[in-house]
Amino acid sequence: MNTRNDIQNETDHQSAAEWFVALNAETMDQATNDAFIAWLNNSPENQADYERCEAAAIMVEKLKSDPDLAWAFEESAQLAAGSAPQLQRRSLTRWFNRRKLEFGMAGLTIVGVAVVLVQYGGDEITEAPTLSTGQMADTLAPEDAFADPIVVLPGAVVVPSNSVAVLPFQDLGSDPNSVNTTKNLHVEILSQLAAMPNLYVPVQASVMPYAAGGYSITEVASQLGVRGIVEGSVRQAGDQVRVTVQLIDASTGEHLFAGVYDRLVTDLSEIRADVVTNIAAALDSGARLTRSVLPHSIAVLPFENFSLDPDNAYYASRIHEEILNQLAKLSALNVIARTSVVEYADTDKSIPEIARELNVETVMEGSVRYVDGRILITVQLIDPETNAHLWSESYNRQFSDIFAIQADIAMRIANALEAEFSLEEQATIDAAPTESPEAYALYLRALDTFGTGDLRTVPSTLNRAIALDPGFANAYALMARYYAEQLLSGAAGNNPNEVERLALENADLALSLDPTVAFAHLALGQLHQLNGRAEDALAYYRRAVDLSPDLAEYIETKLGYAIAP
Repeated sequence: MNTRNDIQNETDHQSAAEWFVALNAETMDQATNDAFIAWLNNSPENQADYERCEAAAIMVEKLKSDPDLAWAFEESAQLAAGSAPQLQRRSLTRWFNRRKLEFGMAGLTIVGVAVVLVQYGGDEITEAPTLSTGQMADTLAPEDAFADPIVVLPGAVVVPSNSVAVLPFQDLGSDPNSVNTTKNLHVEILSQLAAMPNLYVPVQASVMPYAAGGYSITEVASQLGVRGIVEGSVRQAGDQVRVTVQLIDASTGEHLFAGVYDRLVTDLSEIRADVVTNIAAALDSGARLTRSVLPHSIAVLPFENFSLDPDNAYYASRIHEEILNQLAKLSALNVIARTSVVEYADTDKSIPEIARELNVETVMEGSVRYVDGRILITVQLIDPETNAHLWSESYNRQFSDIFAIQADIAMRIANALEAEFSLEEQATIDAAPTESPEAYALYLRALDTFGTGDLRTVPSTLNRAIALDPGFANAYALMARYYAEQLLSGAAGNNPNEVERLALENADLALSLDPTVAFAHLALGQLHQLNGRAEDALAYYRRAVDLSPDLAEYIETKLGYAIAP
């Protein structure tokens, strides 16, 4: 048999169909693959292999005889001659993927042979190079044959280059309106991308089965026939919303775009427009990563605890929090909240991955070790684009120098990021909260107990701190918060009036000593909330967040108040 037209009976067509399916199946043997390679090179090792591969070509001929399919093969000939405009190239690639789904085939089936036809002469296959499944990216989409129409996913699945699936966004908000906001934003982004003539976007019904998560990016892309996968989340609290979006190239696993938007709900249309523009641009340009990174932004990862005594472990977590609070006092810096960075404690993710997810310019790592009154703090500020250290330092001093260490770290970071700060801001950072390092250590222990221990020990620990320094405003403020929390949680016992009096008394004492202690404003907000004075509560909560932005998520998720920026 010398030509593909020599085989005409239905049995051979059936064999061809079976061969096409086997080509991408896990059970495909090497002999089958070698036979196809031999046929492409017109040098079959034996007559049986030659006939089997000729039957595969007959299937293509049979499909071409279908009037409904003929136009696609006519375009393939134009493509081979280099005469088809770019829009036709894209439409043909989309057709390939639709047909492969209709025939129940994947990867190197009809799409594979059709693309070979496109590349090597339309109706005739001549001078084709050796082809193997592992070399599909080089063989099916060489730079000189296709300007941009296809990419090849792992598993040799051919997909349009300018194609993207927008998976259902996750709703992370506690607000009852958050669910609808999430659904609407997902649909609007999908619809606007689908309206672009140069993009192939699967319809909403196709992506909804992936709402539950637990999928592989590559598998989803292969199933939907797309190159890009868009994932996102929405967290709404009142009139404030956080939207995170990332576009992943399934052919490489790289992020093409990532964005984090902390805005008002009324800004959703602007967020949507920015997301759509960036996704379309990233797919069109093939850029590796486009991020709307916040200027002068930093994520301070949880510090590692190197203290040998388990009783001293709290120094690492609390000093980490105190440094975050110091950095938050510099208005030129964009500091990622503690609640967002604690997720990366003991993570295996790389610094670039973390930076992309948090959308920051820089990332800081650190460790703390406390031994016999001495503190060893090591910190390093990293540029995630290069993994280079922008600044690093080790402080090995007496614990009594802790305030100077924390202030120095904050100012060194500001200088490294070239962030401007006022003399007033510097004075605020330099000011020590207490003259007693021992009182400060007790305060840190009580603060740590709020997140990890038995709250019943908090009053005695703070009273010891106050005994060492009666002018320690932070200790009074944390005491006020403790009593307010007791009232909110119903743990005030049989004398709630006395507990409320203690909360108010400690809050007033704290503010008389230092009107900028955030926990005092938080406690007063909680007292107003308990007494039904919502507007007064909101005013105190907003002031608390102004002084300590890290409190925003706690107030929104635990207390149910949305704090607008």
